[in-house]
This record gives sequence, structure tokens and C-alpha cells, in this order.
Amino acid sequence: MMERHGWSSQEVRGQLAKGGGLMGLSGVEGGDVRDLEAAAAQGSRRAELALEVFVYEVKKSIGAFAAAMGGLEAVAFTGGIGENSARLRWACCEGLEFLGIGLERAKNESGSGDRVVSADDSRVAVLAVATNEELIVARRAYGVLSRRGA
Repeated sequence: MMERHGWSSQEVRGQLAKGGGLMGLSGVEGGDVRDLEAAAAQGSRRAELALEVFVYEVKKSIGAFAAAMGGLEAVAFTGGIGENSARLRWACCEGLEFLGIGLERAKNESGSGDRVVSADDSRVAVLAVATNEELIVARRAYGVLSRRGA
């Protein structure tokens, strides 16, 4: 891009940040998954494509980790997407039954906070875990200050 368009490295970084990822694929400003899901529900093929790419990448990662670790005991979905999007959790696990992953639709579509969303007979536990960045930062700060003797 630098050669073709004469862009500086800063311009390339800006284009990748603004025009890449879910936002670049979907055309939905900001690339927020909630907005993508809404746009897809209203018929946006680009938003649906972005969600399909996201799901594909998650499935690829789950498969790669399963291979590297010789199997799975649990899959945890966290962050805004993993905690709140039943649709994406379902799509990410669909077709991975051969790994022992099985969701229960009712569990997946209800509840909030930390919860198990896998079927009772699933060999792999599937979790939706609430993210608490403030708690993590507080614990790390406490650890650093404790080591300093403060």
C-alpha cells in the first residue's frame, strides 16, 4: 500500500485501524458486534459476512488449541462478545461436537454473569464468563505495591 498509494507507515496503520477487522468487513462504524448483529438481522450481507469471519476464526483457534493440548476440558467465552452474544457462542461451537463440545440452547440463551452454557452431557464444559477489568487491574496494582513494600 505504501508503494501503490504512496502512503506513509502512519497512514497504513490508520487505514488498518479504521478500515480493517469487523468494521472494514461489515461497513458498520465502530465494528461493535451488537451493531453488527443488528445490521445482519436487518439484512446486511456485509455485517453477516463479518460475523461469519469472526466465527470462523474462533473455531479455528479452538481447533488449534485442542490439537496443541491434546484435547479440551473447557472453552470459556468472555468479554463483551463472549459473555453477551448467545448467537455467536452458538455459532462458534456449532460443528465442534467431535471435540466433545455441546451447548444447551436454553442455558446459552439465558442468564448473565458467570455461567455454564454447555449441555449436561457435553464432555467439554462451555462457560460464559463476565469480564471485570477493574478487578484485574486492582489485583495487579496490589501485587506490584506489595512487592515494593508499600
